Amino acid sequence: MLQNGCCCMQNDSLLPYAECPDYLNGNQYVKHGYRVGLTNKQCIASIFKCSNELINIWSHILGSVLFTYYLYHINMNILSGYDSSQFIDHFIMSLSCLCFIACLLFSASYHVFFCKSKTEYNFWLKLDLLGITLSLFGCYIPAIYYGFYCFKMWKLFYTTSVILLMLVNVIFQLCSRHIYTQRTDYKRILFFCVVVLFGIIPSVHWLILCNGFTNPLVQIFIPIIIRMYVLGFIGFLFYLTKIPERLYPGWFDFIGSSHQCWHLVVLYAFYYWYHSILIVLDTRLQTNSDSCKSEVM
Repeated sequence: MLQNGCCCMQNDSLLPYAECPDYLNGNQYVKHGYRVGLTNKQCIASIFKCSNELINIWSHILGSVLFTYYLYHINMNILSGYDSSQFIDHFIMSLSCLCFIACLLFSASYHVFFCKSKTEYNFWLKLDLLGITLSLFGCYIPAIYYGFYCFKMWKLFYTTSVILLMLVNVIFQLCSRHIYTQRTDYKRILFFCVVVLFGIIPSVHWLILCNGFTNPLVQIFIPIIIRMYVLGFIGFLFYLTKIPERLYPGWFDFIGSSHQCWHLVVLYAFYYWYHSILIVLDTRLQTNSDSCKSEVM
């Protein structure tokens, strides 16, 4: 039976799932293509060789390059085109892009180097988890700043709340004595779900403050938020169910596995959120003081 990874099967450095150490035994449906016990030099060289991590690595390396360009573009081209843009706008949008870049680079680094040893695996996994937290922070900050643009007290309240929530998450993820494995850690997933679902609270509150869907900005932004949650749910399903490889073990060892689908969904979600925030930013930077007064009435 021909598998999608047959081009890699002749690589003697790749091991089957059955021969992997316990810390790599996270997905029994991916049968082959594992790198084990590599040196730093070999890990870097493996970026350019076929393995079951190749798409995971390059999807986020290229994604980090894309958002590095966005970081330049937002500051040098987009924001400079608004007479009303201020330093805070550059700071907020740059912070969001930097959080996405950090998440993508930490993720790519994890998938490059975790195969060295169990100790290295746990180190890089915790860095990967830090990157996920930063990406959530990068989503929240511009949404709260431009969403509550006319509600300064609530903007400060929710910004502070998000910062504290992220700090708690970082402490939980990085300072825990628990040794992670690739097996699903339900406590960790539950904590991230709490962080993600927290966003419903300021969204509903903002909807009420803006007098519901009669507000044109609400008509724009609420559907964007809903689509973002749908994307997150789709990605989470790939991550949790291990579909499609669960249905056809061994067929998706190198191309099309659930974790690769998860990576692509996450990358698209970042892309979608960035461009959606630009729409809200455009509305806000063209908002004069009178329209802000009318919004808070």
